[in-house]
Amino acid sequence: MKKIALIISLFFSFGVFAQIEKVIPAKPNPSRFVNNYTDALTSAQVQLLEQKLVSYDYSTSNQIVIVVMETTGSYSIEEVALGILRTWGVGNKGKNNGIVILATIKERKVWIATGSGL
Repeated sequence: MKKIALIISLFFSFGVFAQIEKVIPAKPNPSRFVNNYTDALTSAQVQLLEQKLVSYDYSTSNQIVIVVMETTGSYSIEEVALGILRTWGVGNKGKNNGIVILATIKERKVWIATGSGL
């Protein structure tokens, strides 16, 4: 009975993750640390933050990615931030030392998702 419950819960979790990919923006190419999908930040602010985060990555090897979105839709900000952390591969391989700071304008929420290496 426990095995059936586990299989059912895994099935639903895979189904939910497959749908959340519609909300998670595609990883930018070329990669960048500041991803402003709204008009919340000016280009000067984006440039300044990008420079600081590149320098921080270089000096510590820890990566911080900032994502500003209009909304996460029907998904919680926690789910989307963690989805970005995982699908974009924020942090260095083997160290899992990435951070995603997700801000949503419509919900007026901010969430910080961290890799287990931090």
